[in-house]
Amino acid sequence: MDIKRVKDIMLSKAARAMINTKIKSFAVLLTLYIDSSKKYIFIQVLPYGEKSPIVVYINRYRLLRDKDVDYVRIEKVKSSRVWIENLLHSYIVGKNFRVPAILRVLL
Repeated sequence: MDIKRVKDIMLSKAARAMINTKIKSFAVLLTLYIDSSKKYIFIQVLPYGEKSPIVVYINRYRLLRDKDVDYVRIEKVKSSRVWIENLLHSYIVGKNFRVPAILRVLL
């Protein structure tokens, strides 16, 4: 296993733990897989009260840096639920999100 893959696994696990703490009141993040070489992220979320998970495919993202601050910009998404995909296009796609300092070392 190469170092890039190991970093992707570590980043995926750390991001999953951080996201789960943010969404714990309404859902659980089942899967978060990052492939940094393909700029791809696979996510499965199970909202409480639902029987099947929502799947989100981030098919392209970009890492940006501005004055020693790292950001991720989501550029292309798909979802197993049309309404989630529409929500992502309205509020997530094309916007910059600050990468927490704890995750910066894995980028």
